[in-house]
Amino acid sequence: MTCDRLHFGTSRPSTLPRRRTTDFATVSAKVTRNSTINVARVLHSVPSRLIGQKIEVRLFDDRLECFLGPDPVMCMTRVRTDRARGHAIDYHHLIGTLRRKPQALRYLVYREALFPRAAYARAWAALDAALPQRDACRTMVGLLVLASAREAIEIALAERLDAILDAGKLPDIAKLEEEFVSKPGPSSDIRERHG
Repeated sequence: MTCDRLHFGTSRPSTLPRRRTTDFATVSAKVTRNSTINVARVLHSVPSRLIGQKIEVRLFDDRLECFLGPDPVMCMTRVRTDRARGHAIDYHHLIGTLRRKPQALRYLVYREALFPRAAYARAWAALDAALPQRDACRTMVGLLVLASAREAIEIALAERLDAILDAGKLPDIAKLEEEFVSKPGPSSDIRERHG
């Protein structure tokens, strides 16, 4: 066969559609009381304000976009998994629930995915091995609450936890709060005395 017989390049290309085609799939997901949704065999955490809501999730190749009615509520990186179930957990979404029920940390299926950095997982292992269950959970949740204040604190606290654990000690939440929580300055509502 020759190119002449096949007529390559003689026909004009068809015009492109006027609108972009849909490059995502849409699913509905109900937000559980644990502030999670299940999408494509992956458990994702979402902000706690969405608990009980039914949200529309657009599954793109690289991300998920979540909508409550017409309003976008969040966008997150898409996590893919093979046969097993996966987890995409942001501890910021769950910290409020854990503050109210710190013992829930012990039995979370996705506990390892909850920790923002390896130092927090190390701290949990050390606390869990050395302290009674209740104290270990309370201390670990306290560390996560402290870390959730700002990313800079999360990073610095992780470094501090590594140093504490490398020294063979356990984290003391009261001392770490004192070290990392900024102290309020003098009140700006000082009245001048006249006369």
